[in-house]
Amino acid sequence: MKQLTTPPQPLDIEALFSDFTPMKRTTVRLHPRAAPRISANASKMGGSVLDDGSEWPSCQEHGCAFVPAIQLRAVDVPSLPMPDDKTVLQVLWCPFDHPVSSKRQMPTLTLVRTRWLGVADTLERPAQLRPPAAPHLVRECALNPETVQEYPSVFALPDDLSTALEDSKELVELGARYEEFPVDGSYVYQNYLGAAMGTKVGGHPKWIQGPQFPHCCGRPMEHLLSFASVEWHSARWRPLEEQDDSHDQDAGLHLGDNGYLYLFVCRDHPTWNTQAVFQTS
Repeated sequence: MKQLTTPPQPLDIEALFSDFTPMKRTTVRLHPRAAPRISANASKMGGSVLDDGSEWPSCQEHGCAFVPAIQLRAVDVPSLPMPDDKTVLQVLWCPFDHPVSSKRQMPTLTLVRTRWLGVADTLERPAQLRPPAAPHLVRECALNPETVQEYPSVFALPDDLSTALEDSKELVELGARYEEFPVDGSYVYQNYLGAAMGTKVGGHPKWIQGPQFPHCCGRPMEHLLSFASVEWHSARWRPLEEQDDSHDQDAGLHLGDNGYLYLFVCRDHPTWNTQAVFQTS
């Protein structure tokens, strides 16, 4: 694993608005970097992964096997929630689009399956033949977890706080240092101070269209994981160790128009129910 470090916050938002202090959460940015032939036992995106010997999920509509999106080991991401006796999280999905069929459904991009494996599940699942022209194939990547602190997306803030951000002199001045054209404070907060960009575990979803938490067991589900089309848009979220943008799309994800696929979990459900939600601009 590489040492990849997110730049520090360019402004202390808690010093300006004490409301943010209880909103701060920890997230783990995964920093995927293309690397072929990674061990099936590793935390990774794409490629060969572990298998428990059960029937591999497939899509009847498109006649293809699901492909590995990500595999995470608890030892590499200690904050990752795990059911008892499980040590590996896998997210698999159909590599083709599956739009929702009604407005009552949660917005999704494709069929997603979550699996939790234990220490005895040590079979290697060879990389599958890649369906031609499938839009959601995941390039094999090593992961480089980094724990950072973050705040909610601007869309998840109370209206009065969002308005205060919009008019903040300090935020407008910060935007003038980084942006070519004038921007208001809420834009600066969203892009430079709020929820961290990139593929990450836990913390706050970086909403594009506003909060859309699915519900289970009578309450909103917990944000488990986010998949990002682009790991950063500016040097604010680009690791300090990298001086250009050559690694901002290493996983090869094209989730709509630079969108996100968010995965949520309900730990109160007997089988740890999960639900995927998709947003794009």
